[in-house]
Amino acid sequence: MKHSYPILTCFFVFTTLLSPLFFSPVNVMAQAQESDSQEPSLYDTSIYYQVQIPLNNPEVLPKLVDLGLPVDHGHRDEHGLITDLSGRDLNLMAASGITFEVRYTDSEAWYEEQLLSDPVYQSVKNGASLQEFYEYEIPQNFSLGSMGGHLTFDEVVENLDMMHELYPNLVTEKFSIGQSYQGREIWTVWFGTDLDEEKPQAYYNSLIHAREPMSMMNLIYYFWWILENYGEDEMATFLLNERHLAFTPVINPDGYEYNRQNSPNGGGMHRKNMRPNGSSGIGTDLNRNFGPYDFWDHPNGGSSTS
Repeated sequence: MKHSYPILTCFFVFTTLLSPLFFSPVNVMAQAQESDSQEPSLYDTSIYYQVQIPLNNPEVLPKLVDLGLPVDHGHRDEHGLITDLSGRDLNLMAASGITFEVRYTDSEAWYEEQLLSDPVYQSVKNGASLQEFYEYEIPQNFSLGSMGGHLTFDEVVENLDMMHELYPNLVTEKFSIGQSYQGREIWTVWFGTDLDEEKPQAYYNSLIHAREPMSMMNLIYYFWWILENYGEDEMATFLLNERHLAFTPVINPDGYEYNRQNSPNGGGMHRKNMRPNGSSGIGTDLNRNFGPYDFWDHPNGGSSTS
């Protein structure tokens, strides 16, 4: 059956089906485990748990933030905050007297199951065309990736190379704006015509958090849409003629590769890069360490204090 959605809505709907971040089951609850009965080291620090944290006490959320827990992801309902946290995070909450309930003991395994069982992904993996599922036109060169539907880092690089090969006058060869902590190139491309002329510019990046591949899939979809519709669609033509657009689709290649190596079918929950931060294990959160801007080292104001 084909589905008819406005194109921007489809960007969200389609990539949400593939993302390990937005599945929020509400009917299945693991046995409640309250913090006042836990030992600080009860939870396995090598895995992630999906938890529900009651927020009836207004002091709970600030306390979670003070502990450095990533509570900006997940969603809230009448029962509190539902999110995915590491075993280390749960041990911190237990030691701090914060009450919570465990919904799923292994978030990565649960998300992987959802990705692999997605009917669109399974059909495409078995030879069906994406176009069969949607009434709007899917870019001809856009494809799902091998990591539960998401493109791997290498597959992103292959897409960038193919774009330049097919549209050399609209997109540059990939170039590196630097290397990651582990030495991977941070590939970037320019889109537009007459790049030697002065025009308004915009810069886009994605996958700053390694467990958010939906952002990258949106950009890759957009790349192919704007290239294939140049000269036919008024907006695509205007943007490439009148703007210079720079894109870095994987700004955190180390963290993304770590997730691929440990969860090759998708669902990896590692969020940061791979630079040890000296306090909370492997990884520095790139989205909490922007400098040298005003909010560098600003407590609870947009960046890490460590």
